[in-house]
Amino acid sequence: MEFRQLRYFTAAAELQNIAQAAEKLNVSQPPVSRQIRALEHELGVALFNRTTRGVELTDAGERFLVDARRLLSDAEAARTSAQAASRGEIGSLNVAFFGSAIYRAVPLALAALKEVQPRVSVTLSRMEKAHQIESLRRGQIDLGFGRYYGSDAGIQVETLAREPFLVALSVHDPAADADCLTPAELVGRSLFLFPREGRPNFADHVVTMLSDQEVALDVAGEAEDATSALTLVVHETSRCLVPASVAALRFPGIRFVPLVGTDATVPVNYIFRKSDPNPALKIFLDILANTVAKDDWYTPEV
Repeated sequence: MEFRQLRYFTAAAELQNIAQAAEKLNVSQPPVSRQIRALEHELGVALFNRTTRGVELTDAGERFLVDARRLLSDAEAARTSAQAASRGEIGSLNVAFFGSAIYRAVPLALAALKEVQPRVSVTLSRMEKAHQIESLRRGQIDLGFGRYYGSDAGIQVETLAREPFLVALSVHDPAADADCLTPAELVGRSLFLFPREGRPNFADHVVTMLSDQEVALDVAGEAEDATSALTLVVHETSRCLVPASVAALRFPGIRFVPLVGTDATVPVNYIFRKSDPNPALKIFLDILANTVAKDDWYTPEV
């Protein structure tokens, strides 16, 4: 059974005339008649009663017409779906993230993807940077978000946006009501650093930035992640430096104050395989490169 036969049969059934069906299909009448007879022979039933005016469906033909229309509809849907998938309009993406990128970059990026291609499904998982790179090599994920990735053959690293620094301090800190703080004003108060793992990382960036500002760093300790660091800040009435997106947490007992007097910023990066053929990924990469990274993305919410 061929889809051509189903199309010929359906047209003849709807028009009740083989000649008119052939004209509608833009083919000559003999092939239409021949294919319908071949279809009847294969099914072992008569689909039409021939009359002087044209053709009429038999009971078997009435039943078969329902199924033929469904098969043709399913075939058209499959064709349309395949074409959409090849354009990246449908499909799936496995996305990983690490660290504070999840507080702002990842939600905004996925929201932008949803607006442009709502039929692309996304799975999201937390994954350390080294594991992201290994998973990319194995084809287990399509894209990763994080910061400070090292170079790796076959893996492309791009910068999505750059965030300003904020100072996170306890609401009981003497500087809690300040409109802003400079690096020099951090002298004399201990700082918690984070994260503890995944070098190079944000903690390394903080140390380098303060060193460039000739600020002597008094390290209170190293925390596993941003939320752990903020908890310790509240407990110890201490401070830590954070990317601006961390302010989205609205952490109890914490005040976020802009850090001024430095041009240093914090990158938000994303990584992917250079040779990845996934059409949906190509759409997402175009969104990340041209739509998402806006200047006002990381306006501190303090």
